[in-house]
Amino acid sequence: VRADQKNFQMGDYLVGWATIEVNEPEAILAKSRKLLLELRVLKEDKNLDFCFLSVVDLKKKNTKLLLCGELEYAIAKRVFDGPTSNALDYAPKEEDVIPSCKHEHGDGHDHGHNHADNSAGALEHMHEVIQLHPERTLMDIGNKVSRKKEFIPPLKKALAGGWKPSRQSVRIAASELAPHVHTEHACVDGVGCTLRRTFSVDENAQEGGDS
Repeated sequence: VRADQKNFQMGDYLVGWATIEVNEPEAILAKSRKLLLELRVLKEDKNLDFCFLSVVDLKKKNTKLLLCGELEYAIAKRVFDGPTSNALDYAPKEEDVIPSCKHEHGDGHDHGHNHADNSAGALEHMHEVIQLHPERTLMDIGNKVSRKKEFIPPLKKALAGGWKPSRQSVRIAASELAPHVHTEHACVDGVGCTLRRTFSVDENAQEGGDS
């Protein structure tokens, strides 16, 4: 989500907007479990008030917008008013879990590093812990395809023009958290190694936030 991501100051708000333009958006949306977590991490890392990812279908000239939280949903509903759905409907029932590299330490033994369980079930459990509700994490905003000309201007008009979230949205957003992210090497025999990002959560974080 960071490859083509820009920040925009809109009145009192700092908005992050990432976009991906592809011919087969389903392949991107199939990664929604992790993409939603990545958006939460990005939002916290850059101290953003809102964080969006648009997946643009170049063939059909259509855009799906990933919504990682209550405030994103609230303003997107006001500005674009598209139908919402569960982004995880595009995700496979099981995630591909690649084993970590094994590194030889001074004791002569190989030690695998597996910081987090990123199976489908584990990722969805993380969603629950960090208060990420998947049932309205995807909005179809129709035949808009340009971040510069069609996404940002109406959003800026609303935010800079005095739009405020409802008290209920503010209350819900206050309980939202970001997961921890770990980057390590993942290796597959005969293929090679690549960087692998995994997620974890503090199971007591929500309890602490509610006390």
